[in-house]
Amino acid sequence: MMNVAFFGSPDFVLPVITELGSVPDTNISAVVTANHSPVEQWAIKHSIPTLATRTLKQKMKPPASELSIDIFIIAGYGKFLSQETVNLPRYGSLNIHPSLLPKLRGTSPVKTAVLNNDKTTGVTIMQMGQGMDDGPIIAQSRITIAEQDTASDLLPKLFTIGAKLLVHTLPLWENFITNHAANRSLPPTLLGTEETNIFLPPKPQNHHLATFTKKLTREDGQIDWSKPGNEIDRMARAFNPWPGIWTDIASLRSAQAQNSPIRDRTRSKKRRVKIIKTHLDKTGKLIIDSLQIEGGNIISWEEFANGYLTQ
Repeated sequence: MMNVAFFGSPDFVLPVITELGSVPDTNISAVVTANHSPVEQWAIKHSIPTLATRTLKQKMKPPASELSIDIFIIAGYGKFLSQETVNLPRYGSLNIHPSLLPKLRGTSPVKTAVLNNDKTTGVTIMQMGQGMDDGPIIAQSRITIAEQDTASDLLPKLFTIGAKLLVHTLPLWENFITNHAANRSLPPTLLGTEETNIFLPPKPQNHHLATFTKKLTREDGQIDWSKPGNEIDRMARAFNPWPGIWTDIASLRSAQAQNSPIRDRTRSKKRRVKIIKTHLDKTGKLIIDSLQIEGGNIISWEEFANGYLTQ
């Protein structure tokens, strides 16, 4: 029986903890998560204790040794873990990261992949290292990014693939740590429909090839209307649902080449507008499908034009 402590919080990592919980000979002994998170609710429903990292460490260390944990699994946790912490379990700590490392390390790999117009992305299972997402790679699966995929489409898809990859890899990892049975990388294989590679021993990352993503803020979503329509469309898909993309009514009217003024003039011109959904027509022109004026409901472009632009 492998005893697992799971670290994670958001709803898109629920496939991982759900898959782990369904595997015979695997027991989720503890969960480390944010208060009131989807993962905390899952743990409560399944009667699994939720602990702070400090409490977990105290329970695992001598002389207490109250809790026997074989491995830490980290997915969407979002907090730094010290090397002392990740080294506590006998099988170490594995992280599920939604990119093909060393590409797109950091906090926003999926959003950045969509924003960059990448054609493929994937998921990596890695040993936790000393830096950000820099540990040796144990397994990877690659997928194609569809033309209309948003970040919110891709995240659960990637963590669902990551969950299946994890449960496939864990017995191999346990055997490798216990018996040092594998002495070379395994050949590429297919796990479901995804191209999958498993590396035992783990493959060190080529740090010279590393690229990095940044922590996004709401201001990153402000639209620069001088950019081509396809870039703004990618922004809309990348920043869905957060931070979203936004502008103000005056800028929106100007960018959409409306010839008539805003109905309620100065008072409305600077009201913020969140663009909800866009697409490109056959000529590549940006079409706004739906939007949300500050303080209002989501409306279609036609409703906006009828309510805020004169004919």
